[in-house]
Amino acid sequence: MTEPITPRRKRRLSDIFRLPKKESREDDSSSKYKYGKKSILFIGDLVADKNELVNTYLNGKYLAGKPQKVDDEVIVKRLDDEGKCKVVIMTCEGEENYPGNRKKLYEGRNVVVLTYAVDNLESFKNIEELWLPEVAFYDEGAYLGLIGTHSESDAVVTQEEVLQFAKNNNIPFVAEVSAKNYSNVDEAFFDLIIKAVNADFEKKGLPLIK
Repeated sequence: MTEPITPRRKRRLSDIFRLPKKESREDDSSSKYKYGKKSILFIGDLVADKNELVNTYLNGKYLAGKPQKVDDEVIVKRLDDEGKCKVVIMTCEGEENYPGNRKKLYEGRNVVVLTYAVDNLESFKNIEELWLPEVAFYDEGAYLGLIGTHSESDAVVTQEEVLQFAKNNNIPFVAEVSAKNYSNVDEAFFDLIIKAVNADFEKKGLPLIK
C-alpha cells in the first residue's frame, strides 16, 4: 500500500555511518549485520539527477558544483538500537543510453528506485514506458521505490498522479525530495531501507522492525 507524500520526521545524521573504502572492498559479508544487506540501484532519466541525490545523502549536504559520481558506495545504516544494515548504492547515471550494459547494472540489486523530476513530465512518463518494463525484464523480484526529485521546483507531476501510478503498479514506497534544499533526503532513504528490510522479513516470517 502506498502512503501520502508527507514530510517525514528528521533522523539524526549520526545514525548514518560510512565504511572506509578499503574495508568496503574487502568485507563483502553481511552476516555480522542484524538486518543483512540491501543493494540499491537508482534508475531513471538523466534529468532526475540521481547521482546528485545519492551524493547529497551520503555526504549529509548538497555539493553544489562538485563532480557527482557514485561508485558502489557502502554505508552501514542503523535501523534501531540493536542492529545495522549494510547498504550498497549504485545509480545508472551515464548508462541511460547504453542498453548493452543493462544486465550488469541489475545484477545483485534487490532494491530498485525509479526516479523522475517533479518538474519534468517526460521523466515521469518514461518511468512507465521505459524504466518499469526494464525492471520487470531484468529484476522482477526487486523491492520497488518511486522518488521524485527537484521538489523545490514548481511541479508539473501531481502527487495524485504519482500515488495512483504507484498503486496501479504495486510500488510500495513513494517519496519526493530536494537535494538542493536537503528536504526529506535522510527521511526518504531511511524509510526506503527499513521498509525494504521489513518486506524481506515479512516473506521470511520474521518479526518486523517497528
